[in-house]
Amino acid sequence: MAALAIDVVGVAIVAIIFENPILKLADALGMIKFLSIDTSAEALMMVILAFWGAGLLYMLTDVVAAATPGKMFMRLKIRREDGRKTGIGNLLKRYLLKCSFLLIILPFGIVENTILSILFLSIGLIGFVGYFLILGGERQALHDRLSHTSVFRS
Repeated sequence: MAALAIDVVGVAIVAIIFENPILKLADALGMIKFLSIDTSAEALMMVILAFWGAGLLYMLTDVVAAATPGKMFMRLKIRREDGRKTGIGNLLKRYLLKCSFLLIILPFGIVENTILSILFLSIGLIGFVGYFLILGGERQALHDRLSHTSVFRS
């Protein structure tokens, strides 16, 4: 939990520092068509975009270093279930599974088809609830179980 808190604070700091460059890049790529805050909806979108971008960059350390900055600070490392070092493919699989509920739940409010909307919400909630499996005996979240990884003290 301490590592997660450190990661959340880190994402917030990175988002605040890089909000303007991220938005300028998004504008240059045609992802957004504004750089000024005219409405509260645009302001909210700018904040969400900055946090999403910062979070993505920040969490990619999960794949590259087998630990987020919070895990590094707490001396935790992602390894295979048996404690041996894991490969980048396994770390990428874990990362994608870990983030999948966010990616799947996003279309929930956008899709006009009720059945698809409920499907997106259900899959997203399963992924979210999967985080709480760390409270069980094996201390592994759903994304760890599916990718055959675990978090160990280094």
